[in-house]
Amino acid sequence: DVPCNKGDKKPKKLWLKARDAMVDALAREDWEGLLTGTLFTKFLGGSYAYDRAPIEGPWLDTLAELRVYVTKAMRARLVVRNERAFELLKRYEAILEDVKRERGRYEFSDITRLLAPVDGFDPIKSRGFDLAWRMDATLHHLLLDEFQDTAPMQWRVLDAMAEEVCAVGGGEKSFFCVGDKKQSIYGWRSAEPRLLGSLEQRLNLKAKPLEKNYRSSPLILKTVDQVFENIGSLSVFSDPDKQVHAQAAARFQECYKGHIAAKDLQGVAELRQAAPVADGQKKWEPVVELAVERVVALSEELAERCKMAGRPQVTIGVLVRSNKVIPFLIKKLQDRNALASGEGGNPLTDSAAVLHFLSLLHLADHPSDSMAAFHVSTSPLPAALGCADPMADPRGLSRLVRDRMSRSGVDVLCSDLEPAVQAWDGYSDWDRRRYRQLGDLAFAQSGRMWLRADRFVDLVRERKIEDPAASRIKVMTVHASKGLEFDVVVLPELDIPLTYNRWPFLTSRSEPRGMLTAVTLNPGKQAAMLDSNLQTLFEEQSMRDVEEALCVLYVGMTRARHHLELLVRDPGKTDGGVTPAGIVRVALVDAEPDGQLLWRHPDSCDSWLPEPEVLEDSGAEDAVNSVAEDPKLALAPSAALRRSFTLPPSKEEGGTTALGADLLKPAKDGFWRGSLVHRYMEAIEWPGEADLDMNALLAIGAEIDPDEGRRRAAFSY
Repeated sequence: DVPCNKGDKKPKKLWLKARDAMVDALAREDWEGLLTGTLFTKFLGGSYAYDRAPIEGPWLDTLAELRVYVTKAMRARLVVRNERAFELLKRYEAILEDVKRERGRYEFSDITRLLAPVDGFDPIKSRGFDLAWRMDATLHHLLLDEFQDTAPMQWRVLDAMAEEVCAVGGGEKSFFCVGDKKQSIYGWRSAEPRLLGSLEQRLNLKAKPLEKNYRSSPLILKTVDQVFENIGSLSVFSDPDKQVHAQAAARFQECYKGHIAAKDLQGVAELRQAAPVADGQKKWEPVVELAVERVVALSEELAERCKMAGRPQVTIGVLVRSNKVIPFLIKKLQDRNALASGEGGNPLTDSAAVLHFLSLLHLADHPSDSMAAFHVSTSPLPAALGCADPMADPRGLSRLVRDRMSRSGVDVLCSDLEPAVQAWDGYSDWDRRRYRQLGDLAFAQSGRMWLRADRFVDLVRERKIEDPAASRIKVMTVHASKGLEFDVVVLPELDIPLTYNRWPFLTSRSEPRGMLTAVTLNPGKQAAMLDSNLQTLFEEQSMRDVEEALCVLYVGMTRARHHLELLVRDPGKTDGGVTPAGIVRVALVDAEPDGQLLWRHPDSCDSWLPEPEVLEDSGAEDAVNSVAEDPKLALAPSAALRRSFTLPPSKEEGGTTALGADLLKPAKDGFWRGSLVHRYMEAIEWPGEADLDMNALLAIGAEIDPDEGRRRAAFSY
């Protein structure tokens, strides 16, 4: 039976629905479905009430017995899944290793994996030599930067070298390591920040804290301190269901120390709120539009102010958590004439003129593609080539383009069409500038004869090229901004969870430098609650995620030199939840918000300017302030048509060319001598331990040259 309502004494509908759902899930052995039921989930979480009625009597006994049964069933299923996953990965790894070995192709990560000791087996020492002493390359000084992002496998390769360096106390050897646990943001590639904390004791080192910050203004650092100094006690973590988050925040606070500014710079720090989500909008769009609005306003205002003061133009960094919003942001900024680029620039396909040219090349390879023909027909390019209507004669235009490419190359074709691009009113200055960069790229590739136009098209779509005019405004992820700094930093993507709980595996590593001690497929949060070991693994992974999310927020805020803007969504009736947005709201906002501006640091100074660029004059006592201008570079005037160097089709695929006559020529003495010396040296693994047996080496040399006189001459050499 289920509890009844107090008024009409009828059974509670939610209880009836929950009971029927549990019976149905049990009949189908749908354990995942059973765990998503609210009544059973409440019981598993330690709550003994549901729909304002207590869980008691027979219900309590039944749910307790059901928990035992489901736990056994889920554990048995997880064991089978783990065994099958392990067997699959084991077979896959063996096949992958064979393929790599046969083809001689390895990844950079393979180098670390092949050198790292595993279960007491050291692949380096097992060969009878010490890497630090190999080929007399003794190691005296070991310097490691960004150590908080070191993975255990990487450290196992370096550990023996570090121990050897630190074991010598005479001063002729040194160990220098720099790291900051608050900036550990690469957990997704196995970074282990605990390694940094264990170094001092393991290697008997003396740690020296670096308290001064040479990047940010005092106001920025005060804002950062206000957010993080007492982050473990913020009310945003007070929810009993968020105790894992609270523990992670407390661990972050333990390693946090306040900043000291090394420079007395002015600046601004603000927290702004976007408009509510309108009908048809995605949740993230209003805050992205606010970011565009603020970047445009700041860039225009600061550009004018810097110009009047003779200061260098400011740099603005829009830092986000994911790549998906970057194209949207860049497009919106460019629509407002605020030229922006991503990390390392953008592909040239952000220009309509470039896209028209690529469609022209695509049509050359695919003359029946009517969409490419239509796209080209909306540009001035066909007319410049003498084609009146690409839609009427796409094959004729295709033949014309292929003929031009075969005779003069894609670079000259691009150059010949540039006057039409420059003269057409349908293109913006941005399009014309990017098309010129397309020409530069084409000429840079002029050593290749592009037999298929699509290959050049693929290159253009993949290659990122920086536009100097867009270098002042950067849109990138916080991870990509690591090590960089900007005069202005805008953080618009703060309303995201601190952890997503989407990991394919749960892992545990008891010792920072050691191997994993536990690995399992992730059964999900509710299933993990059924088993104490699984719950521990799940909570450990959650805490690592939360700590890393706090590190990402810290890194993003500390990229700012003068001006920091934190942008958050309109949370409705909530405070933003357990998100970076919720954290900064609770940490910074005291009064009731009024309008877009939620908080502004009281020491903010809107008249700040970037520091002047100083050029040292050896003949003067004072430094001279100067604004560096971009050099104006251009090709020298030429009356003749510029022709690029081209290769014949036989060399299109690369490689070397050998004539048959050359292959039949007898080898020279130098070739034989070199081959023999090389073979002798292969037989010697370590110079200091070599046993130079003349007869043995002469016998080895016979594999290459039967002439004993030449073998002896090579040996004496």
